[in-house]
Amino acid sequence: LGIGLLLGAIAGVMAVEMQSLLIGESASPADQRAIVNALEADEQVIRVVHIRTEHLGPDELLIGAKLECDPDMTLREVDRLIARAEGRVRAGLGSARVLYLEPCSRETDRETI
Repeated sequence: LGIGLLLGAIAGVMAVEMQSLLIGESASPADQRAIVNALEADEQVIRVVHIRTEHLGPDELLIGAKLECDPDMTLREVDRLIARAEGRVRAGLGSARVLYLEPCSRETDRETI
């Protein structure tokens, strides 16, 4: 009976602690600000249009963001921009494992609304 109660109590504590991971907890506001600051640190990024984050595990974060960039950038410049941005985010936030960054221009962003 004692072992059953102990296991029940442990299961209850774990359910409360892991509930946010099961339903898809986003990054904390401080982490989201750090991500936006790291992305906007590049002079070729005009602004972060939007960002979505989700914890995939206790120490693993999925990040998706849309970045407004100069419309005259070449594909090679965009590629380098995204690589730099990913490096800055990962350096500043160790739990950032998976990043999906979508570049857009102001004109493209208006067309998708």
